[in-house]
Amino acid sequence: RSALRGAVRGAARLEVVALACLAGGAACLLPLAAPNPPLITPFAPTHSRAQGLPAGGGAPVFEFQVLNGRWDAELARLERAVGRQRFWLPEPLRAKFRKAQRAAAAARRAELLEREARLEEEIERDLDGAALRPEQILQKLSKRVFVLSFSDLEQPLPETDDISATPDDRRITPLSTPAWVAFLRDSVSVLLQAASEFDEVVLRLSSPGGTVAEYGLAAAQILRLKRAGIKVTCCVDTVCASGGYMMACVADHIVAAPFALVGSIGVVAELPNFHRVMDRFEVDYLLVTAGKFKRSVHHLAANTDEGVAHFQQQLELVHDAFKAHVAEFRPTVDVEEVATGDSWLATHALENGLVDELATSDEYLDRKESEGFDIVGMRLQPRQPRLLPSLLRQALGLPLGLSQAAF
Repeated sequence: RSALRGAVRGAARLEVVALACLAGGAACLLPLAAPNPPLITPFAPTHSRAQGLPAGGGAPVFEFQVLNGRWDAELARLERAVGRQRFWLPEPLRAKFRKAQRAAAAARRAELLEREARLEEEIERDLDGAALRPEQILQKLSKRVFVLSFSDLEQPLPETDDISATPDDRRITPLSTPAWVAFLRDSVSVLLQAASEFDEVVLRLSSPGGTVAEYGLAAAQILRLKRAGIKVTCCVDTVCASGGYMMACVADHIVAAPFALVGSIGVVAELPNFHRVMDRFEVDYLLVTAGKFKRSVHHLAANTDEGVAHFQQQLELVHDAFKAHVAEFRPTVDVEEVATGDSWLATHALENGLVDELATSDEYLDRKESEGFDIVGMRLQPRQPRLLPSLLRQALGLPLGLSQAAF
């Protein structure tokens, strides 16, 4: 009898464990069964928050990191690992060496005291002349450089936790220009409230261009910063062509690495036509439009000379708008000479006025740090993967998500 009771209890325990495992497996599979997010994001997460979520609620959107002294830990580790070779010096030389060290330390201290005195005089002058309000003086003393990236050529955006429950608000697809434009839009919205006239925004731009509407919107986001009196510097390390240059030319200052590719101020459109293939297989294609030029050129129907000419005219209008855009923000550039669709190395682009300085973005940021700016990197807050779904995705060979975009 006792053995029977033990067997019944053991079977009941196994049934409970099996039900628990089944429930856990179903919970893990539910995220996999969710529909994929759309390829175009109509609203960015910060806009969802603005449409009704309480302030401070929801998952964080951005991640900030102070980049000053970012190599200090590595340099200290290198010093501990390698150190410096010790040299034996005779006493007269040791005395001279110590004297030179004391002189260098005294000169450094004098330089710091002089800089501090100049700073005190400047603050006193601003206060006495009422040129700046106290909060503006504090902003001037704590100048910052905010570093953003726009790299639809190279890097995907990191996934973020949804702020709202709607799938339309998810960040989307690696190498997606709409996602990068949404990130830039939200970043600018934040910086317009956080940055002051003494701060600077550095945009690390790497883009070969794309559709007119997307890059026109991105350029308009940069213009929002300029209109607020915030200096914008665009740093190009690899490529800034076509729509990428449409964005870059809005900036106050363009810095490019010597072998970066810059320019391509032109417009291109191309499409295959299959009407002869369809005729061969006796396939009819019906196209019904209202409006003479509702469809100027076609993929599947025969194109007319009038339709192609109208399409060419539309491209010319876009090109004229592009040239006027460059002329507005780069008035020293001979637009007719450079707006041929050609691209140049930055060394040549400097000669025709498309860029202002030859340097890498790292060099420029190091210089700003030496001038006393706080360097603040800004990127999307990456989504923290849940353990069980990530393990199940890995077991099934499904992608785990987008990688984190580097500063």
